[in-house]
Amino acid sequence: MIDQFPFGHAPGQPLDLYEQVLLLEPSPFGGAVLAVFTEIFDPERQVIPVQTTPCPFVWEFDRPIASGTGWEPSIEGRSAQWTTARRASMNLRLDEIHDHRVRIVIAYAISPQTLDSLRLEVNGAPVPLQRGRSPRAGDFVGDIPRAVVTLDPELTELAFLVDRLDVPPPPSADRRSLGLMFDRLEIGPAP
Repeated sequence: MIDQFPFGHAPGQPLDLYEQVLLLEPSPFGGAVLAVFTEIFDPERQVIPVQTTPCPFVWEFDRPIASGTGWEPSIEGRSAQWTTARRASMNLRLDEIHDHRVRIVIAYAISPQTLDSLRLEVNGAPVPLQRGRSPRAGDFVGDIPRAVVTLDPELTELAFLVDRLDVPPPPSADRRSLGLMFDRLEIGPAP
């Protein structure tokens, strides 16, 4: 939607009640936009336009990642994405105004070694991760320095690396080599 209200909008209802990823800039409503993960194509430029990602930003891994590699959906009905390579990436564009705090929630790991080996690189620079305060084993937190974002002001590549891939054991019918099942990614200003 470039020039219309979000689906289901009621007159007089504030637009900020709607998920920001549903608005595409330039919007007459001034909503921040995430175009990187949607199927938008500019035939003049032959590229997918990349808008600055709103901050805070939440990605639920419930739909395909249009700009990135190494991801496949769960075949067992979960709204999550598996990494299918030792290096899975997603591209977005973070603002350069401040440092960013990233939180990664892993829904499932076939092996604890794969979960323990999770690393994050942003624009090729390592970003240290720590286990989050959540009781979930797959909760990771790290800070992305503004200087790392400025390494490529046009595109911010987040790369998730693991040391190994595993095939799920029976009774799973999934015979793919898989890394981690990602459930949620949150990016906001660092405290």
